[in-house]
Amino acid sequence: MEVIPIQRQHLDAVGATLTEAFMCYPINCYVLPDAERRRKLLLWTYPRWVRAMMFRGEALTTSDFAGAALWRKPESGLWSWLWDQLRAGVLQAPFKLRPDELWRLVKVDAEATKRMRRSLHSPHWVLDLLGVAPEHQGKGISRQLLEPTLARADQQGLPAYLITNKEENIAIYGRFGFEVIEEGLMSGTDVMFYELRRPPLKNK
Repeated sequence: MEVIPIQRQHLDAVGATLTEAFMCYPINCYVLPDAERRRKLLLWTYPRWVRAMMFRGEALTTSDFAGAALWRKPESGLWSWLWDQLRAGVLQAPFKLRPDELWRLVKVDAEATKRMRRSLHSPHWVLDLLGVAPEHQGKGISRQLLEPTLARADQQGLPAYLITNKEENIAIYGRFGFEVIEEGLMSGTDVMFYELRRPPLKNK
């Protein structure tokens, strides 16, 4: 199975894979508690999210679209990321949400942004999303998707950073050298935020 850069013609297939991978993800369940609406809106959102990452980030998938990894490059700033989201159509999403869903989305986004600004004081590779379709999990696909960019980070002497909302993901990322640097509940919810950082490895 080959790891390839995501191309525009792959967007729907990759979006479908990410929808299946993140259907039960805590943040998505919090923002969109109705499963039918969640699936519909994730299928709309993820192809556009991936396209936004393609402009200035690194977007990888496998030749059979079993999974995808989306990275923000070290030089990517908040404003450039917002501009890329606008170009890709991601920022139309609020108009598709009900008021209560939009309120929860704004709360989640504010929490993630606050944490990233507090933790990232130097250039980092930021893992925005890593998802593998449920039927392909446990086959080493995450490793295939992560290793190319982690190797680049090591060559550049740069750390990597991510946020996850699932405690069980900590052990998975730990195999690649990530360690928890901060954790905590989002105010007024039972949604956890775990911030992980990986220092550059030497002798790679």
